[in-house]
Amino acid sequence: MSASVIFFFILAGVTFDCVTGRVRSARRNIQGISMRELSISSSASFRYAHVLVRSLVENTDTSDHELMFRVRIPYEAFITNFSIITNDNTYNAIIKDKNAAYEEYQKAKEDGISAGTITQQTSVADDRDRDIFRVKVNVAAQTTLEFRLHYEEMLLKNAGKYSQKIYIDVNSFIVPQLEVICELKEKQRFKEVTYQTPLSVESIYSDDEKVTEDGYYIRKFEWKVSEADQIAANDGFMKPFEIEYELEPSENGGMVYINDNGEFVHMFSTPCEEANVMMKQIVFVIDISGSMAGNPIKQVRQTMYEIFKLLRSNDFFNIIIFNKDALLWNQQFQKATVLNIESATLFVEKKVVAEGSTNINDALLKAVALFGQEQDGDDRVGQIVVFLTDGEPTVGVQNPDRIRRNVRDKNYYGGKECCKSSIFTIAFGSGAATDFLDALANENEGFLKVIRDKNDGEDILELYHGVENPYLKDIIFSFKAGDEDVPEENTTRTEYRQYDCGNEIVVAGVTFPGAELRPVIQASNNNGTVSYEDMQIIRTAAVDENRLSRLFAYQRVKHLLKQAEIIVDGNKLSSELMKEKALNISLHYGFVTPLTSLIVTEYSPKKMASPPANRMGALAKSQSGSSKSVQYDLSNFFYDDTDFDQQDIRNKTNSANNFAVNNSMCFVLFMVILSLY
Repeated sequence: MSASVIFFFILAGVTFDCVTGRVRSARRNIQGISMRELSISSSASFRYAHVLVRSLVENTDTSDHELMFRVRIPYEAFITNFSIITNDNTYNAIIKDKNAAYEEYQKAKEDGISAGTITQQTSVADDRDRDIFRVKVNVAAQTTLEFRLHYEEMLLKNAGKYSQKIYIDVNSFIVPQLEVICELKEKQRFKEVTYQTPLSVESIYSDDEKVTEDGYYIRKFEWKVSEADQIAANDGFMKPFEIEYELEPSENGGMVYINDNGEFVHMFSTPCEEANVMMKQIVFVIDISGSMAGNPIKQVRQTMYEIFKLLRSNDFFNIIIFNKDALLWNQQFQKATVLNIESATLFVEKKVVAEGSTNINDALLKAVALFGQEQDGDDRVGQIVVFLTDGEPTVGVQNPDRIRRNVRDKNYYGGKECCKSSIFTIAFGSGAATDFLDALANENEGFLKVIRDKNDGEDILELYHGVENPYLKDIIFSFKAGDEDVPEENTTRTEYRQYDCGNEIVVAGVTFPGAELRPVIQASNNNGTVSYEDMQIIRTAAVDENRLSRLFAYQRVKHLLKQAEIIVDGNKLSSELMKEKALNISLHYGFVTPLTSLIVTEYSPKKMASPPANRMGALAKSQSGSSKSVQYDLSNFFYDDTDFDQQDIRNKTNSANNFAVNNSMCFVLFMVILSLY
């Protein structure tokens, strides 16, 4: 998932559709409403991006006008703050439990108080820009409004590169001041940095690198768009402002950042050496039901031809197509020889034709059955399922939870330990059961990628490039603080079935303040067992300590939400416990997640007390064999109500400790919602 931002407006009943690119009005300011400034600034340190979207809108008319402000944010991002500034007054949103926010919103409506909520939906719209933030507001005559939206996101590595996409859709407006400013800051040297503007044909190389006194490498660039260029772009800014960068690889297991509070993030990667890339077994499971007709089935055929060309000679592959029945190209994996690739190409050309219903269960079980039943012998082979569909099951087993359970029974060793193959799911369009496909992928060590209806297949190839180089199997992370073991419950996920060397594994954790941390990684590769030790440990300077703390919290919330989603066997109590922990962290750090909302009202909330510097609580040590273990009391870290006023905690966001809302609101805020396009 890559970062993206989209702006568009609804003014005086006229819609300017930035998502489809259809401009349904002349490119001019309407009825005295104009956008004077639009700026998007992104600052990314150790792959964690803080993005500020700032818009200045003016109504020079003698009467008020209604305006709707919408911003898309990426699927992986969390909104952290929203504010509206007018007539020297600032109105900030407050973070609350979703239910509490809804109750306050309803009460405000009953009392005739201006109010709104900002709520994240739980469904996935598409992989590039999942959520849409809407503000519907009446702009008083002769008034200027400034909107500020902050969000944060971990930039993910795929096929060796990190990427960030920023969409700028102003449509009808010609903006006198329009700019994008980006800064990248890394401890590793940049190997290559490129960016491509919406108006450029080719990528622009950025080689203006600066090095700080404490050894950080900085790349900074900005793009300002003249009014003449905006007018010339008469179809709007359809393409994104896209940044891609590659870092010099770390030779020994990546980098570990730690702050004085004991919060740490390990970013694990290793160079891709062709001789050490494992052979792989990969099966493509392709939905050919009737709903795939048209562009989706065409994309699949064209992309499969390209993927066949990329298979290594020592790879083994297979194809399963399915509608109401599942048909295998071959009963077993076949080596990627010239003759076999020709045979597979002919099979796709003749058989990948859309018709019939959708039997997902049978197709997936046939795919998993291709892999061996025993774990021994699998530790030096990459094992991958790529599952492509555009809909929901319509025949056979149709209950998503039942299908997930059936797949786990076949794909997990002994039905309990994940997993023989990693399952990556690709969903076409908005009709696919994305919640189901997301959970299916997550609990089988894969991920979901959603493809827009109109796409040339590049996203499918992008997914393949992220799985084509299996490099390690059975990776286990452990951490010592001094002579003590950091317990698993103090970290995010620490065990991975397989790793592709073009990607990055991120493990976050916490130990006691000031600890000397030592990570150890055990894994298997082509040559047998391998271990990584003596990784570079970087203690962040004061200026970066808060950012690392927020990155740690971000990773922790992501981990807890994912664990809550994929809890097996209907263990509702465990799932609710995970959600409660995620909720408490989200409230403290001001993250808008599926469990929280931001709310804007004319009520003045209670002033928040400053939290104590050290939230880790007491340490309780226990001895286990010859290895020492430190069990931390995490009740304070998860911000339970043992020592804090919950209302105080819920009023905190990332950018300020006091979000008092001024009662002199001089405009009417009708509605603020975050929802799907």
